Amino acid sequence: MNRGLVLKWARETAWVTVAFAAALALFEGLIPVFFETFLEESAGQLLNLRFVQRLIQTLLGVEFEGGLDAQAAVSFAWVHPMVLVLTWGLAITICTRCPAGEIGAGTVDVLLGLPVSRWDVHLSLTVVSMAAGAAAVLAALAGSWLSGQFVGDEYRIPVRALPPLAANLFCLYAAVAAAATLVSSISSHRGRAVGGAFALVVGSFMLSVFAQFWPALRPAARFSVLTYYRPFYIIRDGWAWSDMATLFGAGAALWACAAVMFRRRDICTT
Repeated sequence: MNRGLVLKWARETAWVTVAFAAALALFEGLIPVFFETFLEESAGQLLNLRFVQRLIQTLLGVEFEGGLDAQAAVSFAWVHPMVLVLTWGLAITICTRCPAGEIGAGTVDVLLGLPVSRWDVHLSLTVVSMAAGAAAVLAALAGSWLSGQFVGDEYRIPVRALPPLAANLFCLYAAVAAAATLVSSISSHRGRAVGGAFALVVGSFMLSVFAQFWPALRPAARFSVLTYYRPFYIIRDGWAWSDMATLFGAGAALWACAAVMFRRRDICTT
């Protein structure tokens, strides 16, 4: 790891990190209040529709009878598509900066001309991306805790559930960041790297959704990252050590592959 590169990339990504973190905190702070009002005022007809129930169950990755209750509502706040988009967007934005972003900007020659190894470059960007992810997750955690002070007990996520929720979300972030790093390590244009990384996460999301409606796809759903991120069960049962280990292990494998590809590839900017 190179301290200069870490500081450089940290400065360059500071506003991006703050923007994503603030959006996560705001969303996590507002959605429990929205659900409390919505469920009390107009939950009846809409949530009794079977399609709506099935869609919510698909996103939560659980099966339950009847409409959306308070426990399901508060867990939905942590797996809402907006939370996933913000989390994955931050990971992809930062992790495609190098080498794809540097090659596309024409600055990779200057970067690799510095007295640092490619391993140092790879590790430095990893440190920046993990720090940004931790900041975003902590912001979401703060927003969720703060909103709990303004809603009823049944819509408040238990304090004991907040650390495992944050840890599981961070593991999800790390896995997506590793995938984006791998795509970047084999790309020469940042736009293509971003597009490829988003294609992977969108494909993973769609696989998880369609597997709920098409039983033939359910065996393949194990390859979706959302299979290992289920806030409903975390709130009910506590730490999901197996799911976190799976996400962390997959992320570590992808990260190692990215390091090997970056170190071995021939980078040509002419």
